[in-house]
Amino acid sequence: MIHIRSFRRVAGVAVASVLLAGCAADTPQPARSGAAAQGAVPQAAPSATRPKQAERIPLAAPVTLAVSATYLERIMIPIGSELTLRAETVSGMPAITRIKTMSGPPYDISVSIPSGAEAYPMTVTATLNATIGHVLSGSVVLDAVPGGAVEIVMRTQAQ
Repeated sequence: MIHIRSFRRVAGVAVASVLLAGCAADTPQPARSGAAAQGAVPQAAPSATRPKQAERIPLAAPVTLAVSATYLERIMIPIGSELTLRAETVSGMPAITRIKTMSGPPYDISVSIPSGAEAYPMTVTATLNATIGHVLSGSVVLDAVPGGAVEIVMRTQAQ
């Protein structure tokens, strides 16, 4: 055991000295004065300006899209079925929300979406996977941020 502890100490000291040596190279050196400064070669003053960074384009704040999903067919979907809401922008980046149903339709669900004009047209799809095997789906295409809740009517999908 003594050998392992010794090795750990030596390894720890080696790592610490490497880290401190790297930090010391980055720290500014104090200016020399008196006789030591006379023999020194003059150096240019460091630049006060920072290097240019890539410009950041401000992103539009996300907004909450409220959806009311329903279906008009005469079927009963059991409680506990999964409803998935998918909002896909033109860039192909989807925002997805899933919930378990607690009652019958209409199902209220929401998802956070970008509000900028570059996100539109946006396709919003609601898919209901019933616990007994039925799959219902419906979608709408939005051209801008809607002023209120969006209604999606789902229909049974062929299996």
